[in-house]
Amino acid sequence: MGKDMAARKLKNMGFPCTCNVPSVGRSGGLVLAWEKEIHLNVVSSILRGIYVTSTDIIHSKTFHIHFVYGEPNSTLKPPFWEQQCQQTTAPIDEPVFVIGDFNTLLGTEDKNGGLEVNDSDFEHLRNFCSTFNLHDPRFYGPRITWSNMQQVPDLILERLDRCFLNQIAEDLCPKLCVINPPRDSSDHCPMHIGFNYEETCMPKPFHFMAMWIEDPTCRDIIANFWSVNVIGSPAYKLKAKLLSAKKGLRDWNKSSFGNIQTDISTIRKDLLELQIFDPTDSITTARLKTRLEYLYTLEEFYWKDKSREVWLIEGDRNTPYFHRVTLFRRKRNAISWIKDSSNAILTDRDSIGNSFLDYSKNLYSSQPQQFQDEIFNDLPVKFSAEDNDTLNLPSLLRK
Repeated sequence: MGKDMAARKLKNMGFPCTCNVPSVGRSGGLVLAWEKEIHLNVVSSILRGIYVTSTDIIHSKTFHIHFVYGEPNSTLKPPFWEQQCQQTTAPIDEPVFVIGDFNTLLGTEDKNGGLEVNDSDFEHLRNFCSTFNLHDPRFYGPRITWSNMQQVPDLILERLDRCFLNQIAEDLCPKLCVINPPRDSSDHCPMHIGFNYEETCMPKPFHFMAMWIEDPTCRDIIANFWSVNVIGSPAYKLKAKLLSAKKGLRDWNKSSFGNIQTDISTIRKDLLELQIFDPTDSITTARLKTRLEYLYTLEEFYWKDKSREVWLIEGDRNTPYFHRVTLFRRKRNAISWIKDSSNAILTDRDSIGNSFLDYSKNLYSSQPQQFQDEIFNDLPVKFSAEDNDTLNLPSLLRK
């Protein structure tokens, strides 16, 4: 794929900013894509990596991020890693991330199957990490990130994809977490790096979905749950019926519309657990992948059917577009950090919530506020002092 074609495809996917390293013949090639809201400075781009910097507005630090594709040829690996260790672009006093497919191992636990490995196979990556004081943060998901997609006894599993960082980066990003989702259509696991990872998720709010109206059963569901007999005041009746209708719509949506998405989530979870605890079971892995591809096809047909039903009225239902809009709105509304009244930076969810509560309590407390006089001074005068004195006189004197 050419550089211009890759840029066009990524732009259609919602990534207008790209950095492309063209392939050599039919092999190699790198591409980095990001949204326009993210400010990246591309320092260099070579055959085996892309180096960018980004400024952290919270701590006023410059983050150095290296995206690496390690040398796959075993005879060329020693000079490649020697060159990496000699580079001077990675400062030791600023946060550094090194992310990518390293095509080399860090220990014996990173390989299953194939030829045996020894310490000489690990020295390249270990020396690189030691030179720049990099370490492997915590991760969730399968440890093995690559498979040669063969059957036992020819199956080879290795951990090639990693995210390394130095101690300064870890101190600035205490909630950083690397997540390895399961392999489904590729020989590599994708890698998701979260900088504000929360182990507990907040409950999802209830939203009435427009697609429900198109199902004739929706009106019956609402009518049935709205007709429940409730005793109490009109306001209490309204509240109780709204709660009843909400519960009914949620259960109905789960049984009528949520089956495909639920099945996809279940299969992905099963595939993830299999790749963690029994990665050599290629037969079950193939069966789950086949089932997952079938569910992906059903999901695609579902959204295509929806787009044909409302095309003339509401326009083309481009599902990826609406997904991007939803994600953009979610990120825009999310609060990842604030500064409290003492000018301290808060990143923890509970601390941010308590700060908002304390501010609201102080703002709407019964104690007089210091800024009230300043507000009154800026208000326009509607009555003169003489008119105000007249209005304050007893009624008999005013007559």
